[in-house]
Amino acid sequence: MSRTSKLLRGGPISRRRFLTGSLLCAGSLGAAAAVLFRGERGNEPVAPPGKPLYWVTSNDRKIGFDDLGNVVALQRDDIPLPLAPRRSGLSLHDPVSSERLWVSGTMRAQRGAVVQTARLEGMGFSVEAVYRFLQDDTLEVDGWVADETGRDRVIDLIFSVPLTLDGTSWQPSLTEPRRLTSSDAAPLQQHVPLALVGDIGDKYDLAFSIPPDHPVRFEIQPDPEGEAFSVRLKFGLSPAAGGVLRSRAPFRFALDILPAGAGLRFALDRYYARHTEVFASHVRRFGFWQIAPRGKFTRPQYYAFHETGYAGGKARSVDAYERNDGWGLDEAAGVYTLAYTLVGQAEITSLAELPTDYDASMTALDEWNAPANPFGGPSPRLPNSYTDVDQHKAIIANCALHVSPNRLHLVRRTTAWGGNSVTFPLNPSPELGSLSPTIARYMLDDHVPLLLASASVDGVYVDSLEAWGNFYNYRRAHFATARIPLTYQADRRQPALFNTFSHQEYLWELRERLHAAGKILMGNGVSESRAFNGFALDVICAEQTFESVLNNEPLLAYYRTIARHKPALLMIYDGWEREQDVARLWKWSLLYGFFASSGPQNASYVTPVNEVRYQDRFAPHLIRLASAGWQPRTGVSTADSHVRVERHGDGSHFFLVLYNTGPSVSLVTLQVDHSVVLRSGAARMRDVLSDEEMNVGILSGSKSQVAADEIRVLEIWETVT
Repeated sequence: MSRTSKLLRGGPISRRRFLTGSLLCAGSLGAAAAVLFRGERGNEPVAPPGKPLYWVTSNDRKIGFDDLGNVVALQRDDIPLPLAPRRSGLSLHDPVSSERLWVSGTMRAQRGAVVQTARLEGMGFSVEAVYRFLQDDTLEVDGWVADETGRDRVIDLIFSVPLTLDGTSWQPSLTEPRRLTSSDAAPLQQHVPLALVGDIGDKYDLAFSIPPDHPVRFEIQPDPEGEAFSVRLKFGLSPAAGGVLRSRAPFRFALDILPAGAGLRFALDRYYARHTEVFASHVRRFGFWQIAPRGKFTRPQYYAFHETGYAGGKARSVDAYERNDGWGLDEAAGVYTLAYTLVGQAEITSLAELPTDYDASMTALDEWNAPANPFGGPSPRLPNSYTDVDQHKAIIANCALHVSPNRLHLVRRTTAWGGNSVTFPLNPSPELGSLSPTIARYMLDDHVPLLLASASVDGVYVDSLEAWGNFYNYRRAHFATARIPLTYQADRRQPALFNTFSHQEYLWELRERLHAAGKILMGNGVSESRAFNGFALDVICAEQTFESVLNNEPLLAYYRTIARHKPALLMIYDGWEREQDVARLWKWSLLYGFFASSGPQNASYVTPVNEVRYQDRFAPHLIRLASAGWQPRTGVSTADSHVRVERHGDGSHFFLVLYNTGPSVSLVTLQVDHSVVLRSGAARMRDVLSDEEMNVGILSGSKSQVAADEIRVLEIWETVT
């Protein structure tokens, strides 16, 4: 039995319960990785780093390397910035032998850039890295690491900047700044591919980032004791991989040298600007996520994104699907109708009994028979779509993940929709070569075009990105066509495909086709380990609980960070009878601009009373905030750390949301950064929730009283002085 299937024994499960099991598995692997990172030390240099001989230059930034590849000089505006006298730059760490070797090799200058090439004969690796500044003066490091032994290998590529970190500010997310001491074991960032160390010698900030279109398993972490700020990329190398990935992994990351005190939000704003296409919003309307026809909801006017399939499984044609699922109601209301699809698994359901072991499961697959199921979705007995049972089995044969040679990953489970079932995680990459049929080719070439033939369909919904992306695939035939580098599982340390990245390849292809047709892409299961999947979506969704949301502000900040202006939607099934929790949920929703709603789990669903009450009070304001667009740089701050501040809208007309998370009333003094908002300094203001107009004149220095656990939404206009 696979490790994951053991987590899932014990009775019928919902979509959310499977998701929770997967998160537990992912969390344990992340913890193991964190221990590995913190417990390691690099080899100390025999001699101190040398003088800067090779310079990478831009208009106002410079980085200098010595002849061994050490980072020995940083400059901003021609001002030297402090560094620690430590070995630094590129290194390789072998997770199997725990050996770490610094990369030296040959350094050469090349038109403002520096190229480093090295063969590490003792480890059997070669490396090339090109260091250059981009137009916005961010240092980009672009290169590859390759195996030269012809064997399967796993390797961590690390780039370190030598820093004295005592007293600096570690900022891995919007909500978790932390002052470091020399004895700290700082938490790593392995979810959002950007993190910053600030106030380095009171001279500058440094931020590492990874481009949103270069998925990789990564860790960003300061090491105060080892005096290093590092990014680590985790690769698997195999001769079974194809093309540029044969025994090789390309990499790309960036280092942003910023003014002291600039902070993570400033770095994040620059990150968005470097990747405008990824973070551009393609929706014209905002609202809640619905998984039933509009008539099921008490306040349908607040819903904007319809995940179809609630009644679609009863249909045998697109016309019947459209009638059953209420697509015409969506069309009349201007709601996005997003056709349900599931590409990460295929299952056999309604078995007489649950198979007891692997062999019994494979026998059940051979013997299983069922009629065609043209439209999958949440409500039918089978969520998969297929034209006949032989096609369904062939897709499993061609796309199933392998846990070992010729042994399929599978999950034996009992679910509310399928009863006794065996579920096979699938590789949904469109790049599986000559294999046919595959789930990607069936979806992209047959099923999705069939759905889009309806004028009512505005795009596609992809389900369960977290649950089925959580597996590692050791099927060597699949290595040959991967577009994203291989990686490895912490407890196996062998090259593998991470199925999250195989989903990524599918999402890229689907999004390109949808955007060409003026359609959008919505995906569910965007957990904390699925940021790169989230970057590929137009609408980001996840199923959560009140407990996971209300006690986890970093999770909410994570969704806002990866979405930027895109809609971030949460589905919470249970707990709406607890009015205090509903009230707190709405305050966080207004602060970070996300939409949380309940969802039908059966035909008797009625919108919870508390949900309707708070929708009537707050939903119109939330829709305005989302339409204005969240901004990473607030431009307005307070001295009270309990009072959260977020801005939605541009610098001359915007909404400022204040939420006092502290235990007592706070008289907040607003401090304005006029380089970000209100350049003239003068403003008028309206309290949106009380509809009170306040002509404040000069906003900076004005005071606002915020009670404990109170949320205030201020609409602010710049006025001419």
